[in-house]
Amino acid sequence: MLKKVMNKDMIRLKVDLNSWEEAIKFGGELLQKAGYIENEYIEKMIENVKKNGSYIVVAPGIAMPHAKADEYVLKNGVSIVTPKVPLSFGHDTNDPVKLIITLASIDPNIHLEIIQDVVTLLSNHDAIAMIEASNDSNEVIQLINTI
Repeated sequence: MLKKVMNKDMIRLKVDLNSWEEAIKFGGELLQKAGYIENEYIEKMIENVKKNGSYIVVAPGIAMPHAKADEYVLKNGVSIVTPKVPLSFGHDTNDPVKLIITLASIDPNIHLEIIQDVVTLLSNHDAIAMIEASNDSNEVIQLINTI
């Protein structure tokens, strides 16, 4: 599923980001510019963290911003961002974040399929280390396409 919902233009590596909010906005803007979401979806992702806390930090160093599938999602998409400097999202055990995988899906079933593929990716520790160290979005998309 990841192969179908992303491309190298939705991957940015070693980005100068200063906060979790800026990181979510940046990942969302990649999806927005590619025609996957509307701006309101970005606002909903940020609101979710403000309201519910850092639940999106799903593993050590990894955040998965998302919001509920709704009218602001135009098509299924995923963006990947690595910050230059790891960021605090306010999670007690999984901070700092070195990898942000932003999700957008048009319905809950697709959302679960995307998450399953992301979990498969996250379970490959060598792949995660390569993504975090990489400076080349082509290299990252090739890796994702092989998993």
